[in-house]
Amino acid sequence: MQHIRQLQTALTILMGALVLLIISGIVLIYSYSPGEQTAVAASTGTAPRADDPGQEATVQPAALDEVAQAGKSLFNNNCTVCHSLGAETLVGPGLKGLNQRRPEAWLISWIKNSQQVIDSGDQYAVTLFNKFNKTPMPAYTDFSDDQIRSILKYIEVAGQ
Repeated sequence: MQHIRQLQTALTILMGALVLLIISGIVLIYSYSPGEQTAVAASTGTAPRADDPGQEATVQPAALDEVAQAGKSLFNNNCTVCHSLGAETLVGPGLKGLNQRRPEAWLISWIKNSQQVIDSGDQYAVTLFNKFNKTPMPAYTDFSDDQIRSILKYIEVAGQ
């Protein structure tokens, strides 16, 4: 019975993520116009190349050092489906001010395996889990502590 409940939870998460991706794609399609290339370049870190208008060159934002840039890549590839950099709630909480909410060691443990932190009886973790409909966060056990620190640095810098 517990396996069925876990499967239902996983399917619910996947369906929510799929809906968010579809909505995001629709919003991007309908909100972008060719005259907005400068705004898009500022928000995505890319800009049209003068030598080939069909290609984009990466623009390194001045505010992001090498560590935060690595964190940006990890965040964009793993976290954006469920989390915003601002206060907006998606599937999970918005991450603005995350580094002030909990100590770094706690955040690293949570990101690596939130269910383990919840199962330990940590009251903050249990409250967070319950607040977000008992939706488990995926475990990122393959991430090193330094990779997670780079994500946390990116969240801090991007949320300013």
